[in-house]
Amino acid sequence: ELNATEETPMAGELLRDLLTEFRKEVEICVSLDHPNLVKFYGYTQEDPYEKSKGTGKILHLRIIQELMRGGALDHLLYTEKWAPRLVQTLKMSKDIANAMVYLHAIGDTARDPIIHRDLKSPNLLLVEYPPKDDVPVVKITDFGLARQKDVRDDEEMEDFRASLAGSEAAAEQARRTQMMTGCGTLYWMAPEVLKGDVYNEAVDVYAFAMCMWEMVAREVPWQSVAAVEVPFKVAIESQRPVRYFG
Repeated sequence: ELNATEETPMAGELLRDLLTEFRKEVEICVSLDHPNLVKFYGYTQEDPYEKSKGTGKILHLRIIQELMRGGALDHLLYTEKWAPRLVQTLKMSKDIANAMVYLHAIGDTARDPIIHRDLKSPNLLLVEYPPKDDVPVVKITDFGLARQKDVRDDEEMEDFRASLAGSEAAAEQARRTQMMTGCGTLYWMAPEVLKGDVYNEAVDVYAFAMCMWEMVAREVPWQSVAAVEVPFKVAIESQRPVRYFG
């Protein structure tokens, strides 16, 4: 849900940007139909209650989707301390892979493949709470950053180049935004994205591998490494997260 009012500074530009991104996400959601993608039911742009009061100034952008009672995978792993068994990990991985293949295979139809660009445990939702479902069903959600293949956001890439250059200002900005960018979340990002190179659907495959790693290790990739160091390790030194099991 996104909220904005007409009275905020630079309101006109803000509202236009919000509506543009919102409509992009809606257009993608409307066109998708797969058992491992969260179902899209509709959207609203206004709050009927606010409108009935005569204010008419508050814009509420909402996407209405199916209820996923199991919650997000990250919450289950890190808050509920759920330890999925191997068979459950394999089942969830298969669900995610099936949805990812579907998105990438859309290119066989009339348009280019869809790259999710933000695969991570917070965007993986379970239909039912694990103790009630021995064979968990996982669905991918959040298409706010999804793009068709070969569409690049040059301004976003410049942010990464700045951080890789060791800019103190860029590092501070990264800390303030918790390392969130227009191309996903840092800990799940592929090297080509971090380097600002042209990328394709392979970036989702890298993120998928990080999600599998999470399910096995039950911790966020690069959890023990300072956030500002992750781009160097992944993009420059070609390192990958390591977990020693003993």
